[in-house]
Amino acid sequence: MSDDSGSSDVIGMLFTGPYKYDKKTNMVPDMATAMPEISKDNLTIKFKIKPGIKWHDGVELTSADIKFSYDLIRDPQVLSPRYADFMSIKNIETPDKYTVIINLKEVDSAFLDNLTNPYIIPKHIWEKADKTKLKEFEAARKPIGNGPYMFKEWKKSERIEVVPFKDYYDGAPKNSGVIYDITPSTATALVKMETQEDNMTQVPESDVARMKTKPFLTVKPYTSTTFDYIVYNIKSPFFSDKRVRQAFTYAINKEAILKGIYKGIGQVAEGSYVPALWCYNPNVKKYPYDLAKAKALLDEAGWKVGPDGIRVKNGKKFEVKILTNQGNKMREKAVVLVQNQLKPLGIKVEPRILDWNTMWSNYIDIGKFDLYYSGFITGITGDQTVMFHSDKTIGSFNRGRYVNPRIDELYTLAKKTFDKNQQKKYFFEAQQIIAEDQPMTFIVYRGRNWTFNKEVTGTEVYNLLGFMNMDKWVVTK
Repeated sequence: MSDDSGSSDVIGMLFTGPYKYDKKTNMVPDMATAMPEISKDNLTIKFKIKPGIKWHDGVELTSADIKFSYDLIRDPQVLSPRYADFMSIKNIETPDKYTVIINLKEVDSAFLDNLTNPYIIPKHIWEKADKTKLKEFEAARKPIGNGPYMFKEWKKSERIEVVPFKDYYDGAPKNSGVIYDITPSTATALVKMETQEDNMTQVPESDVARMKTKPFLTVKPYTSTTFDYIVYNIKSPFFSDKRVRQAFTYAINKEAILKGIYKGIGQVAEGSYVPALWCYNPNVKKYPYDLAKAKALLDEAGWKVGPDGIRVKNGKKFEVKILTNQGNKMREKAVVLVQNQLKPLGIKVEPRILDWNTMWSNYIDIGKFDLYYSGFITGITGDQTVMFHSDKTIGSFNRGRYVNPRIDELYTLAKKTFDKNQQKKYFFEAQQIIAEDQPMTFIVYRGRNWTFNKEVTGTEVYNLLGFMNMDKWVVTK
C-alpha cells in the first residue's frame, strides 16, 4: 500500500473500497450495499458487497478478495505502512461470496475509516507473490484494480496513464482517461499548466496569485488537513532534550515564513490537528517568536555559547543538517530561512536538498538525520496513532522516534470508545502533551489550491477531501 499522496491519487483511480466519504465527509456505501452492521459489543462488523463487481481482468470481486487484502496488510512479513490500522482484527469470516464479517480483538472505533480506503487487491493474482518482496511483484507495477480506470502504462519518471474501465460498477468514466505527468518540480508542473500542456495541478501558495491571472485557468481553494513541519530525531544527542526542541520552536519565526514563503495563504500551525477538524484543541501551549526565551532554554539545557559563537555541550558543537526534498521550491527556501533564523542562537544549520527517494531511504527511514522539513496529510477521524505511537509497527510515520507512554495510552483509549465527546477529551490531552514535548515544530497549516484548465468541466474540490469524482469530468477541447 502506498505511503505518499501522489501514489495514493493514482491508486484511488484504479481501486475502490467498501465505503467512501461523500462531499460532507459522511461515510457512505461504495462497493458495499449498505452501511455496516455493528454488534452491540462493538466487536463485530458485518457488510455485504454488490454482486457483479469486476476486476479489470474480468474476474468477479468477492468477499475472499477483501479478506485476503486485509489479512495481507496485517501480516508482519509484509511490513505494510498500514499495519497498525488493521492490527485490531481477530479474524475475518466470509460465509458467502458477498458477505464480510470482521471480528475485532478489541473495540477500535478508528477501524471503520479503513473501510473507506482503496486497499482491496485481487486474491487470484496476489496470492502468488512472495510476501517479503511485494514491491518486486509484477502486479505492483502493472496493477489490476476494480476502479473506474484501468492501468495502461507507466514510464518511470515520466508519466502514468490510465484508461476507462467500461465495466466499472458505478458506470464508465465520461472522459477518455487520465495521464499523470511526473514532473521533476512544482515549477515545471506550473509551466505545463501555463502552456496548456497539462489540465490540472496543485498550486503552491507562492504561485496562486500568478495562476489566477491566466484567463484559461481556474483556481479552486479548499481547506485540507495538510501542514508543513520540522521533525526532530529524538535519538540524536542534539534533540533528546525537549528544552532544545522548544527553543527551536521559539526561535523560528513562523509568521515570517508564512508571509514570505507561503504568501500569507494558510495560517501559523501549533500542532498536527488543523482547525477545521472536529477535535482540534485551540488551547494548547503556544510558542510565539521569542529569541530571548529560546536562548535561555538552550542555556538551561547545557548548550553554552563557545568562543566562536557556536553553542557547545560536553565538547560537541551544535552543528546540524536539515534535510528537505529537491524540487519543492517552497521547502528549499524554507530551510534556508530556518538556517538564518537559528543562526542568532549560536546554532549552525546546514541545509541539504536531496531527491525524494534518497532522502527517505538513505536518511530518514533509517534514522540517519538530525532534523528535516516536510509535510503531512492526516485523516479526518482524529486518530493520529501512526504519527506518534512509540512502537514503530504501530507508529509507522513516527519518523523522529518520539516516545511518550501517555500518548500511546491516549490514542489506545480513544479507539476503545465510539463516544465522540470522550474521544475528544483524549485527543485534546494528546495535543496538549505534544505541544509541551515539541517532537516536531509545526510551521503552517497549508492553504491548498488546485488549478484546472477551464476546458475541463465538472471539476469538484471539497474541504478536507480535495478533488473528487474525476471519472465524471469532461474535457471539452
